[in-house]
Order: sequence, then structure tokens, then C-alpha cells
Amino acid sequence: MIVTDFFDYIFYRVYKGYINWGESDIPGVYALCVITLFPCLNISSLIFFGIDVFKVKSWNYDKIFLFFCFLTVMLFNYYRIYKRIGLSNLLNKWEGVEKEQKRKYTGWMFVYFILSIVVLFISILY
Repeated sequence: MIVTDFFDYIFYRVYKGYINWGESDIPGVYALCVITLFPCLNISSLIFFGIDVFKVKSWNYDKIFLFFCFLTVMLFNYYRIYKRIGLSNLLNKWEGVEKEQKRKYTGWMFVYFILSIVVLFISILY
């Protein structure tokens, strides 16, 4: 499993999920925000862990840093999905995949979401 394929699948699932729920306005923006949020949580976890390990007391983790982190990852994802791959190519790629492979990716998707949140909380509390 390649990491970009994994995030492409998450994008596909969120995109199709919003359409199935009747939200046809901007499903691409919702999906883009979801695949941007979780890598940002992982980056935050690493930063909190690094602050604790290296005993950095003077570094301020403020909202502007979070904003620029989110914006940078979102722009990267936007370029990759809409400009390099193409939205229709990405959707067509996952439409033709077998259900068994989709089930495997779905399982890993939920594991990733849960682990991302758990690791963030552990890194904040540690």
C-alpha cells in the first residue's frame, strides 16, 4: 500500500460519502479538508513529542502555526489531486477496484483515524 494511494482512497470515500448523503455542493472541499486534517494531526503529534523529548520550554505552538501547517498540506493535496492526478481520474481509479481491496483500505482508514487521534492525545498528555 502506497501512502498516496491510501490518501487517494480516503479522498474518494469522503467525496462519495458526501454525495451519497445528499451534499452535492462541494464534496471535493470536504474531502480535501479531511485528507489535510489528519496529516496535520500527525505533524502536531510529532511536534508535541519533540518538545517533550528535547525539553523545549521557549517554543510557542500557536494558532498561526497550525493555520500555515494546514494551508501548506492543503495546497499540496490540492495540487496533487486536482492538477497532477485529476479528479475524474482519481474517482475512476477507485470505482473499478474490487470490493475486497476497498474493504481492506477501509479497515486501514479507520485504524489510521483512531491511531492519529490517540497518538495526538498521548503526545499532548505526555
